[in-house]
Amino acid sequence: MKETKFAREGIMLDKFFKMLANDELRAWYGPDHVQLASDRGAIGTLLIADELFRSSDVVQRKKYVALVDDVRSKGGEVLIFSSMHESGQQLNQLTGIAAILTFPLDVEVVEAEEKAAREEEEEKRLEAEHEAGLAAGA
Repeated sequence: MKETKFAREGIMLDKFFKMLANDELRAWYGPDHVQLASDRGAIGTLLIADELFRSSDVVQRKKYVALVDDVRSKGGEVLIFSSMHESGQQLNQLTGIAAILTFPLDVEVVEAEEKAAREEEEEKRLEAEHEAGLAAGA
């Protein structure tokens, strides 16, 4: 049974690396990028190292558990790689987290959208504070 699990992990990790080389808009890695892809419901397969769930930082652990739950709730597959196995060690060298997306997303476009959304929120917040200040002064 374990050999089947490790074989599946190896196959999916190979698929990720091939996609990274040939279709990079569908192969994302790193915690921030993978979270952005998850927020957009784009993850078909999440590859995550078990080490991330053993972090001494409780907030970090909860973040990864929530990410796994989110991917599963949107119909994505989650593979948790053992750091004791070669494929898990390879994944750890690549930040410990990667995703094969169901549709292409351009990292730069998504980051620009996120930045614009944050700036818009900040603008609304400042406007609301300004309005509250005017109302208080009236």
